[in-house]
Amino acid sequence: MHKTDSGRRIFEESDIEWIELITCLKSTGMKIKDIRKFIEWYIEGDSTLQDRLALFRNQKEQVERQIEDLYRHMEKINHKIHYYEVVCGVGKEEEAKHLGIQKEG
Repeated sequence: MHKTDSGRRIFEESDIEWIELITCLKSTGMKIKDIRKFIEWYIEGDSTLQDRLALFRNQKEQVERQIEDLYRHMEKINHKIHYYEVVCGVGKEEEAKHLGIQKEG
């Protein structure tokens, strides 16, 4: 990253790509120390290709687990939406019980 004489930052395309990658990794829960390690490996060059590949495979597995968790949470939220739609339609939670709508789920 370069700066003008007045101190204004000038970003090049490669700077933006790094920022986007770091943002992506942070948003998926990668620890800062692991991001730093990746950057160090990148700077070291080809001798670290396997390490970088392993790091990204591990992060992919973590993201897949996060997605599974989010789907389970979404199912619970959808159940609650259905429950409250029924309750709002009949006006009372007690009436929903008579219709067989379960509160928990």
